[in-house]
Amino acid sequence: MKTTCLKGTRTALLNVSVALSAVGVACSVSAAEPLNNGHDPEQPTKFSLVDVNGDKAISKDEANKASLFVLVRQWRLADKNSDHVLNESEFDAFTKDTSQVDASTLTFSEVDSNDDKTISRKEAENAGLTQLIEQWGKADKYGALNESEFSDFRKSSTSKSELDTPKMPGSERPDTSTDEARKAGSRPKGDDSAPLPPKRFSEVDSDSDKNVSRNEAEEAGLALLFQQWSRADKDDDDVLSQPEFSAFMQEHGKAPLPKKSFSEVDADSDKNISRSEAQKAELMQLVQRWEKVDKDGDDVLSQSEFAQLMKIHGGKVAPLPSKSFSEVDADSDSNVSKTEAQKAGMTLLVQLWNEADREGENVLGNREFSDFMRQHGSNTGDMQSQKASESSTSSSKKMQREPPESGPGSNSEALQKKFSKADVDSDKHLSETEASKAGMTQLLDQWDQADSNNNGTLSLSEFVAFMEKRETRANLQKTFSQADANDDKQVTQEEARKAGLTKLLQQWGKADKDYNGTLSQSEFSQSMKRPREKVGSAMVIGKGQFRSPETVLWDDQADVYLVSNINGKLTGRDDNGFISRVSPDGTILDLKWIDGAKPEVVLHGPKGMLFHGKFLIVADVGGVRFFERATGKPVHSIVISDSYMLNDLAVGSDGKIYVSDTGSKVAEPPGAIYQLAEGTGPVTIAKGHDFDRPDGLLAHGGGLLVAPFAAHAKELYTLAFDGERAPFASLPQPKLDGLFRLPDDSLLVTSWKGKTVYRVKDGQVNTVAKGIQSPAQVGYDEKRGRMLVPSLRENRVLVYPLKIK
Repeated sequence: MKTTCLKGTRTALLNVSVALSAVGVACSVSAAEPLNNGHDPEQPTKFSLVDVNGDKAISKDEANKASLFVLVRQWRLADKNSDHVLNESEFDAFTKDTSQVDASTLTFSEVDSNDDKTISRKEAENAGLTQLIEQWGKADKYGALNESEFSDFRKSSTSKSELDTPKMPGSERPDTSTDEARKAGSRPKGDDSAPLPPKRFSEVDSDSDKNVSRNEAEEAGLALLFQQWSRADKDDDDVLSQPEFSAFMQEHGKAPLPKKSFSEVDADSDKNISRSEAQKAELMQLVQRWEKVDKDGDDVLSQSEFAQLMKIHGGKVAPLPSKSFSEVDADSDSNVSKTEAQKAGMTLLVQLWNEADREGENVLGNREFSDFMRQHGSNTGDMQSQKASESSTSSSKKMQREPPESGPGSNSEALQKKFSKADVDSDKHLSETEASKAGMTQLLDQWDQADSNNNGTLSLSEFVAFMEKRETRANLQKTFSQADANDDKQVTQEEARKAGLTKLLQQWGKADKDYNGTLSQSEFSQSMKRPREKVGSAMVIGKGQFRSPETVLWDDQADVYLVSNINGKLTGRDDNGFISRVSPDGTILDLKWIDGAKPEVVLHGPKGMLFHGKFLIVADVGGVRFFERATGKPVHSIVISDSYMLNDLAVGSDGKIYVSDTGSKVAEPPGAIYQLAEGTGPVTIAKGHDFDRPDGLLAHGGGLLVAPFAAHAKELYTLAFDGERAPFASLPQPKLDGLFRLPDDSLLVTSWKGKTVYRVKDGQVNTVAKGIQSPAQVGYDEKRGRMLVPSLRENRVLVYPLKIK
């Protein structure tokens, strides 16, 4: 028995064989035969195939399941008697009126069958857009096509027949008038290719009743809006509110996002944009794409996330011009200032200055500049040659399909917020009841896996570890699906090459476990997983939870580690720094034991710490803070008004406290060292460029031992309390930071330039650990024989065994 089906409503009925195969009937598409005209009464009609429950009426749910998406969108037009279902005559009338449409007339919204504002490869296949499928790599920039990419690809084709399936005989669209087209439920001729006129809500709302009616839309010449009224009218009240109108106009008007700066949208000036603020600013396209734009999943947009969206979608921020560091550094002082960036036309860099200026010194070094340029769409920097630049660019393009870094730390701050929100009793543990109330169904399904210590609740570290592992898995699955172009659940070497998976190709022999020439999902995932981090024999603590950790201090009384977290710019007065309390086994007991965000605590960017009697003393931006050692309760502060970047602390042989000020890497202000004594204000004992930006401090004889952070300085020096400097020991690399005296009187010294921890003993210098990014103020656990090294830029602490004989 043969069933012949007519090509019907737009995308869905063009591919009716696909839709009807789901209910078990093989069909061939015919564009010339009416839907139910002269069929064999013993054969099933198209109506009966969609009416799966046999109640002689088609519900919207049944139409959806049959993939009749255009019928669903134009439901009110088809449902003549408004009873919310279609009888056979209503169904036949609708499909007859729309049966003469070919693939070349399909609009973006009609191909986008699931209404997610993007077109997937599968949706393009279902719509019969064969040329688009063949040239998918050319059209697809971000994994799926947005409306702009779809439109651009159509325009770039030499003719519609190149992009779309050929028109079948007799399928030419009738040249109806506007009125006739409206009655038939189809768009008036010519509206497909023209964007909506740029109309504001107030211009269309002629009676000023805060709503746009169908008549007002028609009078304003918005034919496309009139024709797709049901789609625009989200609440089905037959009028459009301002948000509904704005959303439709931004989706279909082919216009960029309104030119709004971050500060204009951030109405409450909290340095984040909420959904509500985006709606009030009429950025409805942003609201619709919120989950894709909100990279860290914290339900607000940072300045970086907002700027990236505006850059991609035609808003206020322009792409970065292709400039090298030396071109922007106009005064050749080896730093780029904000003024130089402005003069070079680098608007995005100026707007995201705080993000680029990682060291918080209001100028950018070559590395900071180059990293920012790579991150935001340019690989320019000071290369040794043009060839090297081209090679770097080529490499970047090849690697763009590698799975994103999704390991620990990729979105830990968002996960911490999610944990805190779900932890309604604030006991630092998440129960199954709390997870259920927070709607964490996937977590509940795998609760036993997440609860690593089997105590029935999840700590923050257990929660973060599980969620990040799940995110890694999801990223690998997404990468596999994108590479698997023919959707056969296997990735070939050719598919991997087209997807730019260079690293995978390099280890193909190891990845292909069964030697069949292709990779299954399991083989692919195993080969693409990044190996567990091993830093020699070091244990890693707090990766992804710490925020620029600067000092680690072992408390021998409580037997815990304290970690100072800058959490922002090195010199920022943002009052969001914190100190973590960590168990020696690596468990974070309290991430924000002392928290600058609390009203009673002032803590901007804590760095050096030491114990002195019953006090924990902390070097902070603008002053030195005193806390109770046992409880973390704030006691008092000593303000040092002319300081720039207070860094490390030491108690001298005279019983007074000394604090280093590392100063700026540019000319002013220079470094300094201050003396703090009870009953007096701060006293400057050394200040100027001759001291090479003092950082690490130790008491030494009748004075101090200083580790300088200047880019050229490799030498530890002693400093008498009267300010006289003398050489002490020379190190292999400069930019010295941490300084710690071990029980055997040897010294641990860290070098940012060398990425190394050195040990200095009896005039000899040996390497203790290397390959550490930004090693800051090192500590030592004497009870266990451990060296504690904070890696400031990697947001982690490394714990190395180091026994002292």
